[in-house]
Amino acid sequence: MRIWFLFAWTVFLPMIANYAIRATGDTKIPALIMIGSTVLNGILDPLLIFGFWGFPKMGIAGAALATAISRATTTFISLYLLHKRYKMFEFKLSKLALIWDSWKRILHISLPTIITNVGKPAAVAYVISLVSIYGNEAVAGVGAGDRIQMLLYMFPMAMGSVLIPFCGQNYGANKLNRVHDAWHKTNLIGFVYGTICLLLVLIFGKSMVGLFSNDLEVIKYAYLFLWIVFISSGCQFAAVHTVFVLNAIKRPITAGVFDFLRSFLFTIIFAKIGGHFWGIYGIFASIAVSNILGATISIAYLKKLFKKPETLT
Repeated sequence: MRIWFLFAWTVFLPMIANYAIRATGDTKIPALIMIGSTVLNGILDPLLIFGFWGFPKMGIAGAALATAISRATTTFISLYLLHKRYKMFEFKLSKLALIWDSWKRILHISLPTIITNVGKPAAVAYVISLVSIYGNEAVAGVGAGDRIQMLLYMFPMAMGSVLIPFCGQNYGANKLNRVHDAWHKTNLIGFVYGTICLLLVLIFGKSMVGLFSNDLEVIKYAYLFLWIVFISSGCQFAAVHTVFVLNAIKRPITAGVFDFLRSFLFTIIFAKIGGHFWGIYGIFASIAVSNILGATISIAYLKKLFKKPETLT
């Protein structure tokens, strides 16, 4: 963690730069940068962890350094492209009034998201604290299940990241029908993909978890976590995509409230109730119930807005 925190800036800068590039409508370059970072990280990992080809054998510290080098490389590439290709990065200080005005505009959108993103890991920590009473195997099972969940969620999350600049541009051009169509179709794809993921988990879930652990208890808890949570995966995708659209149409506070309710408040309340009455089944089910309820509320709200287009302008 000492190495990771020393290079934490290599996490934030390329993320901001890639979102700025996506906002221009170019989604290919950010994707190539991210893929390049992953490939470079994969090459450096064995070299620095195990000391192959004359490199120092550093163990876990080598994994951290490999990540830092790969991210630093993509940081400089992203900033170079922003400066040379997109003319969005300048080596001069603007007037303080202009900087402050820019910060206010950005924080109006980002501050609710920041608050929500702080709540998400807090809710996860609370859920894990409830799971911990069932033993280390249960905690390890949730950890393995969460890794698989994140892997399967990459596709709809990538779609969602493209949804923001697309809807923002069309909202600015007053083409609300295109915003609605993009949101509707993205949600439809999310529900179909979520159903496919659930089937994959039901059929191959235990084999997937076997890649992380051969402990039968860990596999049991991870499989239980996965199939219960993935029942609501389509709703989770729809809820997240709806929040993205609300941000794009200048409803950041509303988006933040909906995201906070789903990912933090509902999860904590239902986890406590579910754990008390149904044990670990109830704890895992709390995540699914939160996703379903959060999606229902946010979708109903945005549908109501689209029925009255004058409220969106």
